[in-house]
Amino acid sequence: MNIKQKILDLISKTKSKSGKVLIVNFFSLSVIEVIAKLSPWITLPYVTYIIGLEKFGLVTFADAFAAYFLTIVDYGFAFSATRDVSKNRENKNKVKEIYSNVFSAKIILLLVAVIIYFSLIKFIPSLNSNFELYLFSFFVVIANLFYPKYLFQGLEDMKFIAIFDVSTQILRVIAIFLFLKNADDYILVPLFTGGSAILAGVFATCFIYIKYSIYPKAVPVKTAFSELKNGFNIFINQLLPNLYTNTSTVLLKIICSESVVGIYGAAQKVIGIGVSLLSVLSKVFFPRIAKSNTRFNNYKKLISIFSVIIVIGYLLLSKPLFHVLFTSEFYEGIPLTYIMAIGFFGLALYDCYGINGLIQIGKSDKLVRSTLYASLIGLVSAFVLIYFFGAIGAAITITLTRILMGTGAFMFYNKKIF
Repeated sequence: MNIKQKILDLISKTKSKSGKVLIVNFFSLSVIEVIAKLSPWITLPYVTYIIGLEKFGLVTFADAFAAYFLTIVDYGFAFSATRDVSKNRENKNKVKEIYSNVFSAKIILLLVAVIIYFSLIKFIPSLNSNFELYLFSFFVVIANLFYPKYLFQGLEDMKFIAIFDVSTQILRVIAIFLFLKNADDYILVPLFTGGSAILAGVFATCFIYIKYSIYPKAVPVKTAFSELKNGFNIFINQLLPNLYTNTSTVLLKIICSESVVGIYGAAQKVIGIGVSLLSVLSKVFFPRIAKSNTRFNNYKKLISIFSVIIVIGYLLLSKPLFHVLFTSEFYEGIPLTYIMAIGFFGLALYDCYGINGLIQIGKSDKLVRSTLYASLIGLVSAFVLIYFFGAIGAAITITLTRILMGTGAFMFYNKKIF
């Protein structure tokens, strides 16, 4: 089949109802992810200029610290609940049941997160001295309870997520430009980020009730724990990467300085746009692959082409992006983006054969094993590499671990001998 015929076939597919849904969902999630990443980029030059490298590093560290607890509350429901809703979308009562079960389970998780998070802040002096910063950083964890994106994704009605996210992100951008005036205002950055997320969640919850007549109902504690048990493997799989991602940021602050964390954080912001685009593809195709594994082969080809384009793009554009977005004190982050860009190949493999592969065929336990091995290697490597090479070591850790995770997922999926 020649290229022309492939293009014609693709156009023909998009004319069908299923194809139109796919296009609309891809566009909607693209808008969400672009806005989610673009709005910080709109404000990023202003924020870094106003608060400086050191305060930016402190904000980055607080984000990384809160991210541990965000992972706990999210619990992998973005995948397990999306899959369950997608498979039962025609059964409205079942969808309502899933929604209530997940909401109740998240309440339990949020209570656990609150107790641990604020206990650590109280008893660790370096955290307690910046209590307001860590309080506001926790808002994104609270927002996760109220914003059931999995429901929209499972129902393939993702255009509404775009509306909520875009609206609240616009408010966030306006607030930052209006109220962030000097370095002492750095605590407003997580306040506006977390506050906008909570606002989006409240709007989404109200909309779900109005459009779908779905609202959270009280369920027995036993049922909530059963829901947690159902998604445990996916939760562990989502939690383990924190051993090398967020821990790298924490170690940089402990071993190096907040300024080094700021440089590393700037590089992560730049790399984040590619990760978000990959997330778009994954979230759009995940519920469709859940219904039909025949789409998996097409997804493999798409993700392969996409990863090559992204890596080449980073190698060509990282330096110009840094010169546009940051002041000269951040330019040491440019080589970090080159290093982390290579790890994108590993991310693509992991997403394809792990998230959209092993999880879909009910082999999440194998994915957990693969992720565990890679994350432990990444954790050990982080201590050594960061100690000797600082931010460069952190970037190498990220790339090494992502390649190991992707390779492991590929091998577990294709060789059922592990």
